[in-house]
Amino acid sequence: MNFQNKTIVVSGGTKGLGRYLVQNLLLQGANVTIGGRDKSLIKGILADRLTQRGCHYFVQTTVEDVGDCQNLIRKTIEKFGKVDGLVLYGGVTLISHLTDC
Repeated sequence: MNFQNKTIVVSGGTKGLGRYLVQNLLLQGANVTIGGRDKSLIKGILADRLTQRGCHYFVQTTVEDVGDCQNLIRKTIEKFGKVDGLVLYGGVTLISHLTDC
């Protein structure tokens, strides 16, 4: 698939699989809005010269907050004029003991 000049929103884009997706989308020339809690975590993503083929934009987002999620999409449209794809990776994992289930 060709992501050149496509605009993709990635929630949870600062860590783990979301971070990997952001790096690869940028490498392929996509415009990527990164939704996450901590802007300082994107520095490592952007340090790689290869990711500079695409454009990035960070919006501080807590996915549990509906208003934050709406803002993530609104800011993306304001910045890039469209949304071509959405990757919902960020979220909350509740951990409990198996005996409590």
